[in-house]
Amino acid sequence: MRNFGFYIFFCASLLIISCGEDAIIEPVDVCETNRFNQEVFNSVTVSENVIYARAVGVTNLEQILVMDVYEPAQDADLDKRPLIIWVHGGSFFSGDKTELADLCQMGAKRGFVTATTNYRMLNFANGLPDTTALTDIVIKATRDLKSAVNFFVDDARGANKYKIDTTKIFLGGVSAGAITALHATYLDDNDEQPDFLKKAIANNSGLEPRPTSPVKSRVKAVISLSGAIVNTNVIQKDEAPIYSIHGDADDVVPIQKGFVGGQSLAILEMFGSQSIDTYAKSIGLPSSFIKVPGGGHVDIYFDAKYASQITQFNTNVYNGLKDFICQ
Repeated sequence: MRNFGFYIFFCASLLIISCGEDAIIEPVDVCETNRFNQEVFNSVTVSENVIYARAVGVTNLEQILVMDVYEPAQDADLDKRPLIIWVHGGSFFSGDKTELADLCQMGAKRGFVTATTNYRMLNFANGLPDTTALTDIVIKATRDLKSAVNFFVDDARGANKYKIDTTKIFLGGVSAGAITALHATYLDDNDEQPDFLKKAIANNSGLEPRPTSPVKSRVKAVISLSGAIVNTNVIQKDEAPIYSIHGDADDVVPIQKGFVGGQSLAILEMFGSQSIDTYAKSIGLPSSFIKVPGGGHVDIYFDAKYASQITQFNTNVYNGLKDFICQ
């Protein structure tokens, strides 16, 4: 998704206090600066096509899964930095990580390390997917996102090339990417689930690539743009807070309960952002939701008439993330 108007994160500096002929160099508390709120880095370095996992795709062939990693250039202020992993949309059969390049650039200029992933997708060679096929690819994409998190966790345990603070990991996505991020954050193997979902999870050897070290415990917030989840009751009050935005005229991903892709296809029923927000607040889970009156599936992110809602959403998200980072 191009030209995505998002804003995040932060800068730090060194305070030099002169004491006679000597100078004491003290690090400034980055939370007292504009880092995480405004663009404070002028440039970004990008590592393209970083291999984060290998997995068997829907055609039973191994796929090499890659992502692009964005870092603020010449960032000497922190040894460990927060991470946002973004997942592109495309109805689980199209799209590419590069569509979220602008969003990642903006995040890195605010002091985050950001990444945008490719993941396994549907093959429409045999026609439209049924409920089984669509559920299966949601689970595959969810596992792929968790594998991306594990990649950074492994790196942090070793060389820590990307200087990640693994206690401050956030997931976000657009459309299918938001559905993926929501399930990676909230869906658990032990949740009460319908039989078709249980079967899909079992066929993929569970939700967690490493069952003894669940990724969902590492996710500290989720950012959902036009997303949905298989059932709101998989969300627990002690889990990650959610920031979401959704057009109330979205005919692709329902804002409330409905079928992804529309009633005419009726492939997979999910609960959209408004239903998620209502449920989250009912159980005491922090949730910030913006409903865009008249907004469709993706026009809310590009049409100037929705700019005020997007601006408010950005403010909510990045003020909230900064509050978490600096608490």
